[in-house]
Amino acid sequence: AVMKNAVNVSLIGKTELFSYVMEKMPQLSRDTVKTALALIFALIVCIIIIRFFKTHIGLCIRATGDNEAMVSSSSINVDATKIFALAISNACVGLSGGLMAQYQGYADINSSVGILVVGLASVIIGEVIFGRRSVTIGIISAVVGSIVYRYIMALATATHIFPAFALKLVSACIVGIALSIPAVKEAAALSKIKKEAGNDAHN
Repeated sequence: AVMKNAVNVSLIGKTELFSYVMEKMPQLSRDTVKTALALIFALIVCIIIIRFFKTHIGLCIRATGDNEAMVSSSSINVDATKIFALAISNACVGLSGGLMAQYQGYADINSSVGILVVGLASVIIGEVIFGRRSVTIGIISAVVGSIVYRYIMALATATHIFPAFALKLVSACIVGIALSIPAVKEAAALSKIKKEAGNDAHN
């Protein structure tokens, strides 16, 4: 609907955010402008979300994710909380999609294919790096995880070890490894506890 029933829309020759900033700051290269604006938007959104999740409704959303039954017993409308959370997430998706279209210079109906898996991998990679500590760390870790994921993909394709048609396979392997890391860490920790308990019993 936003693309007016077109499969793809080109932004070449049209004024978009990145070209507008370049016109105002001609001394900066396009890559610098793209990177700087992406980081600025990520920082602003992170600050807003971090502050929001420390408000009453933000705490209700977090509590619903942790223990829905407890929130319901506290006379909080769980359905309304879920809808509000989905509205926020979709607003972030819309902002990201708009920025991505302007970043690429075009919008394509298939641009979002597979992005949910990428987001999941980014969150898990971020948690592996930072761990689960607080809302602030969690949001920062998701951003860092997405950057790390993209760098891994870039390195995998730049080394020419894999052919171009294997890009989806590489992506799937990265996601699989990211998903397995928490389970491997948990199994290693459990094995260590069992080993220590066995040593104590032996002593």
